[in-house]
Amino acid sequence: MEGTFMGKLYTGLDWFVKLTYLQLLYAGFIILGLFFGGLFPATAALMATVRQWIRGRTDLPLFSTYRQYFRAYFVQANIIGYIICFVSTSLVLYVYWFMQIGGVWANILIYVTFLLLLFMVVITAYWIPVLVHFELKGFKVLKQAFWIAVIRPFHTIGLVVLVIVLFLWTRFMPGLLPILNVSLLAFGWMWITHHAFEKFDVKADS
Repeated sequence: MEGTFMGKLYTGLDWFVKLTYLQLLYAGFIILGLFFGGLFPATAALMATVRQWIRGRTDLPLFSTYRQYFRAYFVQANIIGYIICFVSTSLVLYVYWFMQIGGVWANILIYVTFLLLLFMVVITAYWIPVLVHFELKGFKVLKQAFWIAVIRPFHTIGLVVLVIVLFLWTRFMPGLLPILNVSLLAFGWMWITHHAFEKFDVKADS
């Protein structure tokens, strides 16, 4: 009984250290990229590392693995990430502009633009997990992200539930917010999306 308890305690502490270290790496590599150049590749490296854990490869050297993924996804993650930011920002500005114009046609265009914004939100939820999971490049990443979100709506709902649960958790345990919020969110996010990816007959990278 004691051995079992100690074993579970060791495993719990091991995961706590890994998740904390991963979050520190995430913050560090964002700073290394001067934020604007580091945010998206650091997030891709975060998801790629968590993906390895989910697939059972929990003994990989954390720093070198994270650094490898950061370098591998640096260019593509920044390009796709800022395209999404540009399009999303443009759509928000169009909504504001149509609201200033007023009229029937402006109202119709507002609804259409809101629909496009919804598409962008859905793509945003999936594009980084798709990038690190499938052997896809460029706009194929966005296309795959959109279709997975559409075909697997329950997984998309699961992502929303995950965010709500973690938000409530941080409200009740605010002391752990700076330590585990990002890494726990990434782990849950990748676990849900990884489960959605398994339904597709697309060869994932190893």
